[in-house]
Amino acid sequence: MHEHHLVQHLLTEALQQVPSGKRATRITVSLSPDAHMDETSVRLHVENLATDTALDGAEIVIQPAPARLFCAACNKLVERPAGAFNCPACGQPARPAPFASGLTLVGVIVI
Repeated sequence: MHEHHLVQHLLTEALQQVPSGKRATRITVSLSPDAHMDETSVRLHVENLATDTALDGAEIVIQPAPARLFCAACNKLVERPAGAFNCPACGQPARPAPFASGLTLVGVIVI
């Protein structure tokens, strides 16, 4: 259940952006194939883990994001073209970005 841990970390980060006594009305996240989860799973986990917090009831906006690769030859992260595992810049074999969860917080709207 890696989804639980990733969403829990994301919500901890989101809660840090909500001042005491305020509530979030919208949570925007970026989701890429690197997360190995779908939108429905993310929404269910957010709704469950946000219960009784300043994030409870907030609209969840999910923005698609591209998968990333790490190219050792270029020593940088690159966007992974669909179905490809070679660096689009140099053509060398690349590997999935080892440190990217694929689920990131974009922003929180607070009232």
